[in-house]
Amino acid sequence: MASKDVEELNDVLSTVAQQVPELVRALRASFFSAEAGTDFGEAVGNFYKALIEKGIPEDKAFELTSNYLDTFRNLGKVFQLGNDK
Repeated sequence: MASKDVEELNDVLSTVAQQVPELVRALRASFFSAEAGTDFGEAVGNFYKALIEKGIPEDKAFELTSNYLDTFRNLGKVFQLGNDK
């Protein structure tokens, strides 16, 4: 690898090292904001309502909504990683 290539790679890696943590912090902040919580609650409620309106039995709609909710919980856990730093 040429010296110029190594320098360019170093510049790219330095930029990534600076930008990725900032992006993760911004995503975490937007995911856990009060507005995000309100939007999330509305999305879950609308999901359940849409299932019921489509004729899905209540018990199955509840199960599917619970799975939908779990998806967001797992995503939240990803954003919480490293939150103690």
